[in-house]
Amino acid sequence: MQNTEPQHNNLSHHSIRSNVIDMNYLNEMMNGNKQLVKEIIDLFLQQVPAELSTINIAVAELNYLQIKTIAHTMRSSLAVLGISVLTPALQEMERLSGEQTGATRIKELNTTLQLIGAQALEDVQTERLQYD
Repeated sequence: MQNTEPQHNNLSHHSIRSNVIDMNYLNEMMNGNKQLVKEIIDLFLQQVPAELSTINIAVAELNYLQIKTIAHTMRSSLAVLGISVLTPALQEMERLSGEQTGATRIKELNTTLQLIGAQALEDVQTERLQYD
């Protein structure tokens, strides 16, 4: 636990204050088409809060199948907007859920996911203002 704790603290306290999103990937994929970028951002802002809520409930209920499914889905959702800081946490949640083990670790990872996910949503909402 001592090896993962500083990393967990670093991830949840240091990274959250830096820019969580990287719009470069999305802008490149859309060839700078602002209307398409806006539509993808809007879709993200609809989907990700629901995914965060669903995975939070699944973790509370220790529903391994749902945790695994949502963690996998969220990896794709977050990757589109360059939110790579959460990829390792989601991969670990997906792996542990598939093994139906590590309940305490899954809960720790979910805390990080919820914290940084909320910051990512704020960042994306701010970015979205540039497309009005």
